[in-house]
Amino acid sequence: MSVKVVKAALEHAEYIIRLNRTCLFQNWSDESIKKDIERHDYYVAMEDGKAKGYACVWTMPPEAELEDICVSPDARRRGLGQMIMDYIISESKKNGVDMICLEVRKSNLGAISLYEKNGFVRGGVRKGYYDNREDALIMCRRDE
Repeated sequence: MSVKVVKAALEHAEYIIRLNRTCLFQNWSDESIKKDIERHDYYVAMEDGKAKGYACVWTMPPEAELEDICVSPDARRRGLGQMIMDYIISESKKNGVDMICLEVRKSNLGAISLYEKNGFVRGGVRKGYYDNREDALIMCRRDE
């Protein structure tokens, strides 16, 4: 496996749009995702010229919000989520960020495990946060 995580550019938009719909079931317009790529920090995990995962981070030093992170179903359980997380943490530090926060579905045990493994701690609950009224856990990671 030869995977490289890179900062996304508009040339990666089609991959991100496809992954967004496949992994996160979001129905944002192509145009809104392209504008978002220009405004925020997107990172893609590329393997053999194809994006196998991505993350979106809203960076507002000294804080950042991890908005999305996903790995293509055909590439899961191979460490790509961890590779993307390592890249997010490294880039965030370079950008003067000392705290990253996120929301995650209470039922998404795989994601919660990844976040806890990377120093995120539970800080609260947003009741009925998701479309299906599922609660979201609020998790944050702080570098001192």
